[in-house]
Amino acid sequence: MSLNEFNSDLRKYLVHFLWRQWAQLGLASAGVEKEDGWIIDPEALWLFSATFARYDARLFDEILDWISKNAAFINIPRLKSLARRFGFDEMNVVAAMAAVVRQKNSRLNWRFSIAEKTGDATPLFLDVSEEPLPDFGAYDDTFLRFGFKRGKLELRGLSRQFNAVMPACTLLRLRAFFGINARAETVLYLLTHDMAHPSHIARETGFSQKNVQDTLVDMSGSGLVHPAKLEGRMKMYFMTKEHRAPFLYRPENPPQWITWSPVFRGLQILSNGVSKISSQPMSELLKAAELRRLFGEVQSKFEQAGLAGLLTPDRGSSDAAAMASFLSELKKFLG
Repeated sequence: MSLNEFNSDLRKYLVHFLWRQWAQLGLASAGVEKEDGWIIDPEALWLFSATFARYDARLFDEILDWISKNAAFINIPRLKSLARRFGFDEMNVVAAMAAVVRQKNSRLNWRFSIAEKTGDATPLFLDVSEEPLPDFGAYDDTFLRFGFKRGKLELRGLSRQFNAVMPACTLLRLRAFFGINARAETVLYLLTHDMAHPSHIARETGFSQKNVQDTLVDMSGSGLVHPAKLEGRMKMYFMTKEHRAPFLYRPENPPQWITWSPVFRGLQILSNGVSKISSQPMSELLKAAELRRLFGEVQSKFEQAGLAGLLTPDRGSSDAAAMASFLSELKKFLG
């Protein structure tokens, strides 16, 4: 497996993965909605899609259609916080998408501190080998302002509001109940963990520790959230099983919490890094060294999500074997 073959296979697989994730949230798709059993983070998924949905124009536009339909449940300040914290690429793509949605709903204050582009624009849509797809017709003015060439955008309006009973939509359901603030994510974290410190929740949800701490203190007054001071540790918070049940459609089989932002950022870094290594004039020995360094950088991101070992090649294995092993392990994890 060459570097280019690895990147092509990785991108094809991630496009397929994105179709499945957005379909569970209500995106119009010809496929059957497969329930993965985990909670989807819409802001992290949008940041990730700004890179990999560009390899499928239909997917990209259906995502925009879904965001337009479900804009009331998207937390833009949190999206910006995740982008800063993890260093997501393609924020100009995100800003262009947000501008399209804002045009369709003037009540939204979705603005990004990204300067509009002047001069030559770059193609928005690419094939998996990063070659630009052919242009057709006049360019879309909104995307052109952010430096991208694409055809006029016409959303089909076929996306649905999220399905509240789907495990994937648990966060969106709680936002519909609690509003767009730290409360929904804080409750969700307590529903999926035995107990947690405010710093743990803040780190994995993208909110400030003070925000989460204040939220937990307020919720403790309800009698549904309980503080517990363990010996030698700071104060933790928890919900009892009987108090969790009303918030879960299937309390006997709660959805799985995954900290998606570092996973998605790691995959961005991997694809970008492999592309850079393969395009550089360097010896095979130096390329191998750079690839191992890249694997280490990406693995550190996965470890933030508790996925140690996903990208740790066997000692002495070839680069081709390491890349093939990673794709195999990634597919086991993501389905």
